Amino acid sequence: MKLSGSAADYSIKTKILISLIALPFIMLTFLLVWCLSLFKDDKIAYIFETSSSISNVISAQMSTQLKEAEDQVIRLVEELESNFQWNEKSHKIFDNYKSIDGILVIKSATIESNGNNSNSLPSKLNSMILSSKDTLFLERKKNFVKATLDQNNKFESWLLELNSKNEIIEYDEINELLFFGFQIKPYKIIMILNPKKFISLIKKPGPYTIGLIDSKNRLLISTENLNPEIKDQIPFSYQAVNATKAVKSKDNEEFIISYSSLQGYPLSLAAAIKKSDALEVINTIVKKSLLIFIILLSCSIIIGVFLTEEITSTLSEILMATQKITNGIFNIKVKVRREDEIGVIAKSINLMAIEIKRLLKETEAKVRIEQELKVAQVLQATFFPKEIIQYESCQVIGKFKPASECSGDWWYHMQHKGKVYFFIGDATGHGVSAAFVTSTVFTSIKLLFDTESGPTEIVKKLNEAIHQIYEGKMMMTFLLAEYDPSSRNLKYINASHDPAIVLRKSSEKLKKNEIEHLIENQGPRLGDRDSFTYTSTDLVLNPGDRVFFYTDGIFDIKNKESKAFSERNLYQYLTEAHFNYGNLLDFNESFSQRMQEFEYFASSDDITFFTIEAG
Repeated sequence: MKLSGSAADYSIKTKILISLIALPFIMLTFLLVWCLSLFKDDKIAYIFETSSSISNVISAQMSTQLKEAEDQVIRLVEELESNFQWNEKSHKIFDNYKSIDGILVIKSATIESNGNNSNSLPSKLNSMILSSKDTLFLERKKNFVKATLDQNNKFESWLLELNSKNEIIEYDEINELLFFGFQIKPYKIIMILNPKKFISLIKKPGPYTIGLIDSKNRLLISTENLNPEIKDQIPFSYQAVNATKAVKSKDNEEFIISYSSLQGYPLSLAAAIKKSDALEVINTIVKKSLLIFIILLSCSIIIGVFLTEEITSTLSEILMATQKITNGIFNIKVKVRREDEIGVIAKSINLMAIEIKRLLKETEAKVRIEQELKVAQVLQATFFPKEIIQYESCQVIGKFKPASECSGDWWYHMQHKGKVYFFIGDATGHGVSAAFVTSTVFTSIKLLFDTESGPTEIVKKLNEAIHQIYEGKMMMTFLLAEYDPSSRNLKYINASHDPAIVLRKSSEKLKKNEIEHLIENQGPRLGDRDSFTYTSTDLVLNPGDRVFFYTDGIFDIKNKESKAFSERNLYQYLTEAHFNYGNLLDFNESFSQRMQEFEYFASSDDITFFTIEAG
């Protein structure tokens, strides 16, 4: 249907068809570009993390192997007899450690005297030392060490370098051997290692190229079979500290390289991957996404053609109705011959939008969920105090072990106007929802202390705040204690929390009936009621007395027989540690160690405990 005159250059059918095609095209294009951008960023971050993990693991393994070889050589040197000869035990040790092909032991005076002799040219130094009576060999094949070093034109410079350094590491590309030189007074040792074992450690993991670089930027070993062109292909460089970098080669090829230093050795392990190889999966996703895009767009065009026919026929009646209105005829009614035909189109579009939003939210959730949990964990960590602190009047030491990324347990201590305050609580459940409750309590306490409220008033207002915010769906057991150093009085308010345990200082081990508990005047959990007036209880502490605060998560750990940690275990471990250790740090270490020895099945609940000792 086309309008007359200059009212339109195109028919309404054409305009509607263009609109129906343009809208999904724009939406799908935006969604495609945005999702691919998110995936690319996430993929690059994953590559950085994976590269770092690969280099760290392999460098740790290689450090262990080098240290083990060095230790074996030290054992061999220690077995040297007084006449500078190997004994039977030395040969057994050497035969059992297959990674070492040969060992050269030289008395330090030999290198120094020959190296400082002005009449001895460097080219003669090799044969002079190797034939000296102050030189000792240990090898798997006869004359292996001497023959290997005789044909190495760099051996003289290594010996002179070892004369001025504590250790050297060199690689013989011709014989494919690794030389490790170090000093054990009065000897200088050169250890010849079989690099095949180390190459097996750096067996090429997928698309990664692994290389071992020394402090002189020399590539010693790599997964590319020591290809001499690899230095030009991949821009390896020695790094003294762990790092992951994006760099370009001479050919302008982009690489992602992770470096990890070998602990105790001037070596760096590098894991490199071409950025194009790492992102190759994105090309596949782009092709599949374009195919889906074309299919969806084709479907939109087909549907648009059919729908415009139906819509324009209905619009013809609408046009006639508007003409009647123009002529002043208002008693009109547009009949809909087919029930909800335009409505069906609207519902289809709505369903499509809902589905796109759902898929979009799922994609975003997968990208965000780990980041949000990590942020929540870091944020909640700021709610907790230092685990060990010494106030003028008392000492505090504690431990916190969450069951998941976010915890429902919380403890804190602070000094305010000469008094020390201690807090511990356990919110309903654990995880993010419980962590919200702990954040509410932490923030509220900070604000309430600024209002100069007393302990009972603070607990009362905390209860009202949590009940109002969470409407009784989330609650928290809570215990607040106020310690006055001048009177040694401990005032506490217990809101249905596990009662803290008082361990009086004694020259004898405390019995169960001598243990006291902060259990008087218990009130309901925070958030359980809209209003409640809590009552405090006073307790006088003597110097050396200890108070142990805890949450019920410690009773969820189990031993090998699946037997849960009981109150009997708790009293036993506490009284024994209290009797045996006068130092609070040793007391806490003893108790924690006993719990760790007991634990075989981890607790499904958060575990929190801390101890105060009156000064």
